[in-house]
Amino acid sequence: MKRVSTAWWNTSGRVTFSPLIDSMQPSRILVVRLGAMGDVIHALPAVTTLKRNFPAALITWVIDPKWAPLLDDNPHISEVAVFNRRNWSSIRSTWSLLRRHRFDTAIDLQGLMKSGLLTAVSGAATRIGFHRSQAREPLASWFYNRPVRTAAAHVVDQNLELAAAAGANRISREFPVPRGAAEGDLPKGPFVLACPMQGGNRNSGRWNITLRLPGHYGRMAARWS
Repeated sequence: MKRVSTAWWNTSGRVTFSPLIDSMQPSRILVVRLGAMGDVIHALPAVTTLKRNFPAALITWVIDPKWAPLLDDNPHISEVAVFNRRNWSSIRSTWSLLRRHRFDTAIDLQGLMKSGLLTAVSGAATRIGFHRSQAREPLASWFYNRPVRTAAAHVVDQNLELAAAAGANRISREFPVPRGAAEGDLPKGPFVLACPMQGGNRNSGRWNITLRLPGHYGRMAARWS
């Protein structure tokens, strides 16, 4: 029988976790969050929290190559494992890495079948992920032996609850994003930066509404010109 864990916030700002976790601290931690940009950024505090609580632990993050630059120069990550599920060579390389590292703890911050499978392939004795009622793909929870039913409303705090399930109770809400590099010259005078496609995806109503209202952006530009 799988053990279902529950986490909640107490008045001291720490996460209270029940049932009690194992007293042995993890030494090799696998984190799986393949994408996308916002979701990877939302996962950063959980990984920072893991490193703050277990400074001697080696942390490997498995991520899609498209989003790997978001982890550049991250001081809390020991290794970035790029996983391209459309490339057979990348699949074999990732499989070999997961088996070779002998992780003791694996945390799936994505809740998909593919991410859950990666935690299982790692062979980690402790495999943490969202409870089936909260995972994006409920069957992914079959890959975990420590599913967590989170209590927080925001995904950042939900990810922190998964970190708490590994024993990381001292929370650190840091977002160590890379500085990045300029890709062009900005106008020298006052300007407005707009991103019309922000806030939706191809399967959401927000994306479709954006595409149907291009005239609104034209009128907005006219008002500012």
